[in-house]
Amino acid sequence: MQTATYSVTLESTMGPKFGTLRLERHDASLCGVFTILGTANRFCGGSCSAHTCLFPCTLQTEMGPVECQIFLMEDRGVLHGTAKTNRGSMEITGLLCPDAPAD
Repeated sequence: MQTATYSVTLESTMGPKFGTLRLERHDASLCGVFTILGTANRFCGGSCSAHTCLFPCTLQTEMGPVECQIFLMEDRGVLHGTAKTNRGSMEITGLLCPDAPAD
């Protein structure tokens, strides 16, 4: 298993939201925790390759749960991607946390 933690920004319609994303890779499968809006949102059932990740996630918000599909690309500790929801798409960016290096 390989794990990595990123400091992330979700560009929502209400402005940028800051949080963390912990990715746990098991061969080509992916689980983890997306902590955003003060809530840790656990996910499983994702997939990953050398530099891409795709996973479903339910974000708990003040307006209720929001189902999304997250696609990320990673290059040398930098994340960039999109969270697609039934309310539209939101950009996600992130950086590998220096105090939590990838395994």
